[in-house]
Amino acid sequence: MHRALKIISPTVELSGEYKCHVSSFDTEDSQRNTFTIYAPAKFVSVQPTKLNDDTVNISCHALGLFPRPTAEMRIYKGRKKNRGLVSDITLVVRNSDGLYDAMLYKVFEDSMLSAETVFECVFSILGTSYSVKGMLTYHPGLSNVMKPTSHVKSLKLSTEPSLIGVPTLATNSSSRLTIQIPTLVLLLKLIANMLKSSYSWYSDTE
Repeated sequence: MHRALKIISPTVELSGEYKCHVSSFDTEDSQRNTFTIYAPAKFVSVQPTKLNDDTVNISCHALGLFPRPTAEMRIYKGRKKNRGLVSDITLVVRNSDGLYDAMLYKVFEDSMLSAETVFECVFSILGTSYSVKGMLTYHPGLSNVMKPTSHVKSLKLSTEPSLIGVPTLATNSSSRLTIQIPTLVLLLKLIANMLKSSYSWYSDTE
């Protein structure tokens, strides 16, 4: 005998423990299992910020995850196979409309890094096989230090959370749309000035 439960358009609220109970005239039995519906990251980035000539802050951001993610930072010095797990990192996670935005960061001294250091941040969701990562190649002492890459799976939810300090807002990977905030503000100002000029010209002709 086989019985199944079909869930149409599942949402994250349906995550939890499910129980199946079977009984007959002679005996009965039941089994429990945890069912997790997760939301993958909508946006992942790894960014360096020079605090002074000798130190750099490496920060990683992941937006729109559910449930609450875990995170770790890895460092590759010299050859990429020489990998180590970074300790004493700071992880900040906040809830935004039911989804989680996470930021992971640590300050490094340039003197402790190799000429080409690769940072890798990995965000994971416990109880699932899901993980997403972003990478950054950093060259101590150079002004052009950022060569970021990220790996983001497709969206499963439509809510667009935001995280203070992230310079770009991006939709899912299938649309490839990125809006630069300063560019958007400049464009809106330009349109407003054009409309104002058009209205003044129209009034003068009257």
